[in-house]
Amino acid sequence: MASCPHCAFSVPASARFCPRCGEARLSKPVKQPIHASRTGVPLAGILFILAVLFAPAAVISGFYWQSPTLVWAGIAAAGTLIFIVVLAHFC
Repeated sequence: MASCPHCAFSVPASARFCPRCGEARLSKPVKQPIHASRTGVPLAGILFILAVLFAPAAVISGFYWQSPTLVWAGIAAAGTLIFIVVLAHFC
């Protein structure tokens, strides 16, 4: 009796398939490549949403409160987040 390369169940030598798991009986186990799965919302998408929401809000409130520092902070935040989104997309 041989053993199944997939589940290690005892399989008769004449069997072409394992009676336990149903896999084809081969001389060597076939290793499947491991792929990284991406689930959920991608980081680039979250950062893009933050850039779209935060940067205009900072610029508008900077003009409203007449604060050039807040305007430039919003512009810098938008630029930084857009850079991160582009970097995350291509890397």
